[in-house]
Amino acid sequence: MTIAAETVNFADPEVIARPQPVVDGLREQQPFHWNPSLGGWFATRFEDVRQVLASADFSVEKFGPALEKSTGEGRARLEVLAKVLGDWIVFMDPPGHTRLRRAMRTGFMPRDMDALTPKVHARVDQLLSPLEGSREVELKEAFANPLPAMVIGDLFGIPEQDIPELKVWADALGKFVLGGRQTPDRRRLAFEAVGDFTAYLDGLVDDHRRDPKPDLTQHLIDYREDGDRLTQEEIVHSILLCVWAGYETTANLIANGVMALARNPEQARALATDPSGIPDAVEEFLRFEGPAQTLVRVAKKDTEVAGQPIARNEKVFVSLFAANHDPSRFGDPGRFDAARSKNRHMGFGHGIHLCLGAPLARLEGQAAFEGLLKRFGDFEIVQDPNWRDELMTRTADALHLRWKPL
Repeated sequence: MTIAAETVNFADPEVIARPQPVVDGLREQQPFHWNPSLGGWFATRFEDVRQVLASADFSVEKFGPALEKSTGEGRARLEVLAKVLGDWIVFMDPPGHTRLRRAMRTGFMPRDMDALTPKVHARVDQLLSPLEGSREVELKEAFANPLPAMVIGDLFGIPEQDIPELKVWADALGKFVLGGRQTPDRRRLAFEAVGDFTAYLDGLVDDHRRDPKPDLTQHLIDYREDGDRLTQEEIVHSILLCVWAGYETTANLIANGVMALARNPEQARALATDPSGIPDAVEEFLRFEGPAQTLVRVAKKDTEVAGQPIARNEKVFVSLFAANHDPSRFGDPGRFDAARSKNRHMGFGHGIHLCLGAPLARLEGQAAFEGLLKRFGDFEIVQDPNWRDELMTRTADALHLRWKPL
């Protein structure tokens, strides 16, 4: 496939629906190039992506340049969003990133997953048991969305009845954070959602101060290291990140993984027969069509990638999707293989911003597919999914399935 890199528009519905031929062609012909539709450089090779994500020459703090270009009411809204999102470790460079990530890591380490495992499986059973008599289901609404929302709610002491309202705010915020170009008023919607979200979480933290509870909200309140402690705003904004990211990415991991199994029924049946292969399958879901598709970095100084000079403040878009389909790294990368071994993919990113919630996402993914494959077989996609116009993620609006009990 011949690709003219300068004409590739990543907002094109065809590119959104079928990105693999496009990124494969770019990787072969112009692996690191300036893309006018993005207004930045675009990296497709595994090694180039890894270099950018590991390099101290690049920053994740991207709101400063955006604020400089904003005026009027739009600037006022962006200032509020920049204040809240600027406290997220995903948009923070060291030393602030190092300090806040250290405070947040308790509860998300692999060793913490053992205690959480029974609770996650209980949530899986709670959601899947009512579906056992169904023949058709919209999986995202019935299972993929509520499962991670419930689990993150359990971790931070959020009452289950409050989860649906938080999801509405999270969806609105996601349109802004993830580059939803088909939502022209996404800044206003995100601004309103952040106000409601932070007010709710302020109340949650205040309630924990009055009545301490054994959860991660309380951990952030009680955190002390060398005399350092988190402010109320830092606590609230950090919980907001965990609630939003913990729900969005894992929901997409589950949905995209189910689509892969529906298109490879023999592999689904093999996993149902031998569930010991599910951990490897989850890693392949993350590689083949993971929820994180593109990350953005900003050059802190004049630098170079793949022999190409990069000027200070220029953006570099690194395609995790393309890196995870790089034939120099993976054998037959366009083929889904649930039993793929030595699968050192880029699904959770790389470097100091490697996803903090990766152990939790793996646990939820494994529990979700154990529950699904124990109950249902012969997944069939009823209608082709509508892939959202979100540059950063790979996600469908809905997933309509037909299945039958095993």
